[in-house]
Amino acid sequence: MSGGQNGNNDRTEVVKASLSAGSTLLVAIIAAIGGIIGSYFTGSKLVESTSVPALINARTICINAVNEDEQKFRERASRLLTAVAAFDADKSLLFQPNHNQLYQPAKSAITQAMSISTYTSERLSVLAINIATSIKTLAIADMNYGASGEAYKMLSSSMGEWPEAYGEFMKTFDIKRASCNFDESMHKSEK
Repeated sequence: MSGGQNGNNDRTEVVKASLSAGSTLLVAIIAAIGGIIGSYFTGSKLVESTSVPALINARTICINAVNEDEQKFRERASRLLTAVAAFDADKSLLFQPNHNQLYQPAKSAITQAMSISTYTSERLSVLAINIATSIKTLAIADMNYGASGEAYKMLSSSMGEWPEAYGEFMKTFDIKRASCNFDESMHKSEK
């Protein structure tokens, strides 16, 4: 019987060793799966934690660019209105203007009007060109002591429409700034 017991003990040892090896393998597999899952969640959180600051940075860059464009346009518009006012003042204040007196204010107003026409809406562009054309006509007429009623009417009309058209165009900067606020739900749906 001792041979049978010995064989039995050997089998028990083999089964214990198999279970021990299986347990070790099972533990290793569970650990590997846990590691993979853990690194996935850690990686996705890392991507999320780096994408949020990147999104904020992109918004800031976008808004700063729109602000810069708006500031440049405001400066151009200011130079145009200043030049038109200078021309109007010189034309109004001089009893009999001559070529030398109106040349510089007219040139400045015409140049500024043409410059701003390339950086604005279609409506403001047309108004700026009408202003330039009117000033040119008025300057030539005054230099030659001619009548300039139509040109003055066009200038008055264009300047009268300017504030509304300017306000409409300035709203486009607000729209551009709003588009800088990328939709976060779109960012979340990419995951």
